[in-house]
Amino acid sequence: MKQLEIERKFLLRPCLPKRFLHAHGLAYRKYIIQQYYLPEQNGVYIRYRRKNSNYFKTIKSGEGMVREEQEHTVSKEEFEAHLKKHIGNIIEKERFVFLYRGITYELDRFRGRLKGLCYLEIEFDDTSAAEQFVLPPIFSPLYLAEVTDDKRFTNASISKSPTIPALDKSLERPAKKVARLLTPEEADSRGLFEPYESTGEALKAILQNLAAALEDRRKILKKDSSDPEVLHHFRVALRKMMSILELFKELFLPFWYQIHHRNLSALMRQTNVKRDMDVLLEKIPVYRSLLPRKLRDGLVPLSELLKKKKEALATHTASLSESELLLYEIASFAQPNLLEEETAQPIVITAMQILRKQSDKIIKKGGQLNAQSGEKAYHKLRIRFKKIRYFIEVLKPLIVKKRYRDTMEIIKELQRILGDFHDYQVQRRLLLSLVDNPALQQKKTRKAIDKVIKETGRLEEEQEKLFRKKFKKMVQYEKRFRHLFEVY
Repeated sequence: MKQLEIERKFLLRPCLPKRFLHAHGLAYRKYIIQQYYLPEQNGVYIRYRRKNSNYFKTIKSGEGMVREEQEHTVSKEEFEAHLKKHIGNIIEKERFVFLYRGITYELDRFRGRLKGLCYLEIEFDDTSAAEQFVLPPIFSPLYLAEVTDDKRFTNASISKSPTIPALDKSLERPAKKVARLLTPEEADSRGLFEPYESTGEALKAILQNLAAALEDRRKILKKDSSDPEVLHHFRVALRKMMSILELFKELFLPFWYQIHHRNLSALMRQTNVKRDMDVLLEKIPVYRSLLPRKLRDGLVPLSELLKKKKEALATHTASLSESELLLYEIASFAQPNLLEEETAQPIVITAMQILRKQSDKIIKKGGQLNAQSGEKAYHKLRIRFKKIRYFIEVLKPLIVKKRYRDTMEIIKELQRILGDFHDYQVQRRLLLSLVDNPALQQKKTRKAIDKVIKETGRLEEEQEKLFRKKFKKMVQYEKRFRHLFEVY
């Protein structure tokens, strides 16, 4: 017998239903659902569903809030017999059914290729009740949009779609906001993009912001190329742009990607020597403290030599700020060239997929490191940590504030340890390259430098042990990384 199904459907942010329900003290029943569809005929489609250990056949017709529905139980054999006739993809999801203020809600959290998709559905006895219903405030942290009348968000359509649909929402991006956002690390980037905005549109906004931030840093570098902090922030802006380019690689035209990745790499290399000089100069007071008192003055000639080399490099760095290559890259990222057909998926879903892939690599590679691992292996992991940190900073609008803060605290600590580990290696090599310089041939200076080289080796070993200890702690919080973009 045909019945009317009167239902409203709300799209939610990727969420953790159990945490949400526990936070509000709501009892629930959980079902594991697997369903598929047979070919549609004249607006009528047939769905087969497994709900825990029960099986159902449903015949539906109509669109929007009110549809006709016939449903009855079937055997496991019938469910499996029709499985080979299904169209599209098989849908798998968890359903949480709960009562709140006299109304029954069904919260669906999808699995597999649809991971991140979440709906809230409410069935009503009549159209009047459905039309008068207002979603209670407890759902506001989860709510994105009502999709009752959006055909793209029916389960039948989702099963046939290659990606989860994005919401049709075009955001205004005032030039002032774009120029200001993401320049300092602490920049508040709320409003830059929405969770269900298409990846293509969101990525364009991200790259335009990064280009604006790099332009700001370029102007500051042009005015003062001698300040290590100025160069540091310029390098961070450059590295962020490069990291986002690499992590979203599949969404760019291959030729466009290759050109700009090569150019950004070349620009970064041009800043390496000065950065290494800056770091070694900053470390001189630390190295003096590690030496016996009688040898400390032996580092004065080294300090003077480094300052002269730094001054010579400052001119090159200043010229870099006006280089045609840098200006070309900034202009190019203001109008990025994406593969549009591959970027319709919501940005939050793409972010979840990238994070899962990158965190899996970090856990795997970090777990393989030991005292015998070579310098290259540690350096590669350090780069991975940098990438994931910049990725999370850029995607900050999609992350709950506390979860963002806690995650960044762990990542920054491990990145700092790996950074110190790498710096000690670089500084030792730099010192070895300088020992034959005529300005450093005094006996006390040679002794002081030899001692510093030995101390950097010891400090490097300490950082390596510290990293492995801290990394074990990070692995314990692996789930925190996996659920970073989910609410609750």
